Amino acid sequence: MDLFLSFISRLISGFFIAHILYIIFQRRPKVPMVVLLVLIGMETLTLIRLWLNAEAFVTILLQGMLNVLPYVFAYMLFQKVTGQRVIGFKRIKRQKLKPISYDVETIHKDRLISLVGVGAALVIGAFAIFLMDGFFQILLGVISAAVLALSGYLFYRIRLIRHERVIVIIGKDRSLLYTYEIDPKALKVKVETFFKNPNYIIDPIGIAILKHHDGTIERDHLYWIATSDQVDVSKEPLKAIQTLSYQNHLDVYQKYHYRIVTFNVSKMMHASIEKTETIR
Repeated sequence: MDLFLSFISRLISGFFIAHILYIIFQRRPKVPMVVLLVLIGMETLTLIRLWLNAEAFVTILLQGMLNVLPYVFAYMLFQKVTGQRVIGFKRIKRQKLKPISYDVETIHKDRLISLVGVGAALVIGAFAIFLMDGFFQILLGVISAAVLALSGYLFYRIRLIRHERVIVIIGKDRSLLYTYEIDPKALKVKVETFFKNPNYIIDPIGIAILKHHDGTIERDHLYWIATSDQVDVSKEPLKAIQTLSYQNHLDVYQKYHYRIVTFNVSKMMHASIEKTETIR
């Protein structure tokens, strides 16, 4: 029973550590992938040391199943959930992948992940305290603390985000602006939810993080339809808006690139760029 709980705890903790890092690093998979690969490599080195010390084959096999396989399964689960296909540092057939999802991953989803991470950490910690002893107790205690710390940090980061919406920019000159309000309880918003017209390509170009003078934060998900046509949006759930506080900086966002730009917004609703991150 102890061995089974140790296996499951490592798998769950490995997955949550990777997924929380994935969110913290703006949904870039490299860092969480490297962390999981390092964990797999460290445990594999332990197996090699056992083999060099001429330990029994059954012992080596058991250690491999308990220590290496949980992180391998966590790695595969992380790939499945995030849609990544990465081995080591090199992506396979990169040109056929969509490293940035066209769908909106909402604040509500990130908040739930952080809370589930806290819950998982507490459960793992309870297992360590009441059902384990010796080495396994210490190991699961460390894993539980790591998951709890990362989950708490993620929750702290998103706690000030009070509002998020979709901004649809239409026209090569970016002259038309529309907004779609995201349901606060939505986990994901598909593009088809706010724009269904199949005759036009709508590209995700980035996120605008608006830090207001009162400490609150808003998050805009930007999409661009770069066309000179008159696009009919009368049947779409979009609301026209006249301006954005950061409208003078829209040229920072470019087609075929995805950028996360943090703006400081003054009381007069004038935005200045604090930081720009290029995701692709």
